[in-house]
Amino acid sequence: MYINADMTAVPLLDMVQKIENELSDPGEADFSAPLAELLQDLSADLQQFERASGALSDAQKLEILLLKFYQEWQFKGDWQTFYEYRNTEIKQVLSQRQGIPMTLGIVLRHCCHHIGLEANGICFPGNFLVSLVIDGQMQYLDPFNGEFLSWQDMEVKLRGTQGNLARLETDNLTPDDDTTIARRLLQVKKAALLREHQYAGALLCADIILRLVPGDPFEVRDRGFIYHELDCISVAINDFKYFIEKCPDDPSSHLIKVKLEQMDDAQTTMH
Repeated sequence: MYINADMTAVPLLDMVQKIENELSDPGEADFSAPLAELLQDLSADLQQFERASGALSDAQKLEILLLKFYQEWQFKGDWQTFYEYRNTEIKQVLSQRQGIPMTLGIVLRHCCHHIGLEANGICFPGNFLVSLVIDGQMQYLDPFNGEFLSWQDMEVKLRGTQGNLARLETDNLTPDDDTTIARRLLQVKKAALLREHQYAGALLCADIILRLVPGDPFEVRDRGFIYHELDCISVAINDFKYFIEKCPDDPSSHLIKVKLEQMDDAQTTMH
């Protein structure tokens, strides 16, 4: 079954699996086996600790998980090839033990849930964070390196994407639902594919996003730019006109109107 807007009750990694199945050749994106192997290993370690020491607190569970994840399993952020598309694929992340904050965070959050920890994903501006409630205390984690973040740390990250005048607000730390996280992952995938000039794959990402949020004018606008790169001029024009109709006051509307005039002139010349 393809992903669509009716899948709000589907767990995040199931949604991601459906997305990556659509974007890959049949069978190539299945990450169920390597993920199950990790979870089995994690469960075995926890059971061993519990037999030796009794019931574990949430803080102890998290400590064991982070040691497993970043030291024994050696997951890490990919600094050198951060923007490569493979870093957006869960199967590749599980295989190579490296990725970007979004994909590492999705896997880490799933591991947290597996051992009974309350964890959420936050689509932070320009980043992805994992929030956890540990023994009644809210904590924030950078999945790129496994480090806990203070309010000041997160404000520095925010300023890195929004400028020095930006100030961290509690709204920036609101957990996102699974559909929002899946959409953000698709946007990251789309950007990576565009960077690699894989326009057909980027177009498929745009179409999947529009299944999750039908009619979203900004996603339709972005799809128009992809159609334009693919020389599908008439459908690109339709997408741009839709955006201008829905968002006439958006700053990009004027630029798109100019582009539309150029495209109309080009079509007239061709005919």
